[in-house]
Amino acid sequence: MKQKKQQQMDLSNHDPLEPIDLSKFGSDEDCFGQAYDLSTKECKLCGDSELCAFKMSQNMNITRKQLDEKNHYKDLDVLEDVDAIKKFMRKLKRKGESRKYIITKCSEKFEVPSRDLRNIYKQIS
Repeated sequence: MKQKKQQQMDLSNHDPLEPIDLSKFGSDEDCFGQAYDLSTKECKLCGDSELCAFKMSQNMNITRKQLDEKNHYKDLDVLEDVDAIKKFMRKLKRKGESRKYIITKCSEKFEVPSRDLRNIYKQIS
């Protein structure tokens, strides 16, 4: 009984700067790129889990920016000293500085996004 040789991509003529088309990987019978979940036994045992993740992300057609807007990731949080920021804001507010100036100065000093600083400013007002 002869086993069929799997069709392999010929990479000898492939330009390394051109991305590889992931639609050529996998087949309709397997779950490649359909249900990527590393908590399942099948995905843990599969050797193509990285390629499967890429294929699934292509199938979803969602950019990283859209995911960041929808989900809150703890590892992307900026660790800030809220008490120190409030103290600095109060000091500038007592000097009579404008709201925009206070937020700009705090952003420069503490390296915190202005969106977060606006929320902190509302708390002290």
